[in-house]
Amino acid sequence: MCDRVAIIEHGRIIDMDTPQRLVERHCPERTVALATDDVGAEERFRAMTGVEAVNRNDGRFTIRGRGDDFVSEVDSLPIRESDPGRDFRTILPILKTFF
Repeated sequence: MCDRVAIIEHGRIIDMDTPQRLVERHCPERTVALATDDVGAEERFRAMTGVEAVNRNDGRFTIRGRGDDFVSEVDSLPIRESDPGRDFRTILPILKTFF
């Protein structure tokens, strides 16, 4: 755990801040994973503004997109009413280190 992180490229510091602020600046993409049996879900996900990818594996979806309200918009789709209590989670971006 650290309070500040520096991103170094070719020996030069290109950004430095708290890990959370660096993630917000450099990882604008958000990912939502959910399970549903709704046959029209994939079409609704693909029609959303900001969606970059929709992957389906059986009744499980992974939706990637951008925007401050992306996760809220996915959660507010009518699908949630038809499948109450189904698995819904966000996958948070992280800073990775390479050695």
